[in-house]
Amino acid sequence: MAVKPLKDRVLDEIPGYRAAEQRHDHLRAQMRITPAVSDMSRPYVDRISKAGDAGQDLDELRDEYAAEYQRWASDVEFNQLINYAREGALAAANSAKSVGTDYALDFLRDELDALMTDVASHRDILASRPVDAETAINAGGDGLKRWQIAEDLISRYAELRAEHLRYTFTGNPNAAGHRYFGVIGQIAGFLEAEPYWLRLRSTNSAEHSIDPAIATWLATKPGGEFHRTGIWPATISRAEWLLIVANNKPWLPDAEDIARLGDRAEQLFSGRHTYRNALDVRRFRDCITELTALGAVTTFGG
Repeated sequence: MAVKPLKDRVLDEIPGYRAAEQRHDHLRAQMRITPAVSDMSRPYVDRISKAGDAGQDLDELRDEYAAEYQRWASDVEFNQLINYAREGALAAANSAKSVGTDYALDFLRDELDALMTDVASHRDILASRPVDAETAINAGGDGLKRWQIAEDLISRYAELRAEHLRYTFTGNPNAAGHRYFGVIGQIAGFLEAEPYWLRLRSTNSAEHSIDPAIATWLATKPGGEFHRTGIWPATISRAEWLLIVANNKPWLPDAEDIARLGDRAEQLFSGRHTYRNALDVRRFRDCITELTALGAVTTFGG
């Protein structure tokens, strides 16, 4: 039996959504195709002309036309009533999705846990994944099968994060925190393993802080990348990144938490702070405390 796409399984978990969707689809199927009034009326022009040529009374034809026109008008009006009800069902479905975000994210968190269990069971396959199917085939043995397992895990992760994005920022790309989805939304240990934050750590002058703990923490992670909104780093293979995610407390925060985490994390690397005075040091430590309270994981040992 085919497994439903994750998108559909998420919708199954949202209270009221499927009932509203079923009502919508049923009502849409009940709408009739009605001709334009001119198409309905045009044949009567010929019949009236012929009746005129024959000198016939038009009362009977008039009554026939009135009855057909009434049926046509009733169909048009009833279609409109059905459409009103259909639009109401669509609004109810959309409302269910909007208010059901917590249900969707909770379900996705369970899916993330299950996926990470499978990642843990296939770490060696991900670690040795060939660059493509052709390379896997040329390697012989079970190379292609192993490549397909790795691809399936990567695909499942991409699908999961697409749904995560859908229930946090899709439809509202200007929302606070949207720009941090890719660099905060994947792992609680983003300050320790996410390339964007590693770059900020390695290029920040605050490594010369008067506080030894701050200076050490900022000076230990060279390299990194510039900001991105997608989930995949540019300089790390997808298989390798999936292993990094698994090693750094994968999570699935909501839009509000991503926004708050992004705001606090950026403050750590603000060019306005050199951390060479007591006030800046206190601000840094306060930011770390707030980030930790929000669930972020860091090796800062201050």
